[in-house]
Amino acid sequence: MPYFTVSIVLHNAVEGDYDSLNKKMIDAGFTCLIGREKVYKLPEGEFNYGSGTLNKQEVADLALKVAEQIRFIPSILVTESGGRTWRNLDLK
Repeated sequence: MPYFTVSIVLHNAVEGDYDSLNKKMIDAGFTCLIGREKVYKLPEGEFNYGSGTLNKQEVADLALKVAEQIRFIPSILVTESGGRTWRNLDLK
């Protein structure tokens, strides 16, 4: 199953926008967490998505559909994972 890192910027965001985004993204199947043995929180606007069927373009379209419910014309970057590493993320 491919995994994707999704980055979203809500331009001109106001207080509460990223909380709303997190809730809607989770409802759509994304997560704000990464890791297996130890689980870490991703930075604000970053999401993890595991897909059995969607490709990176379809993941980007799904993320855009969700993010547009919060702010007009959000910026979206999707990267398919070939392996990831991180430093200094907060534990869940």
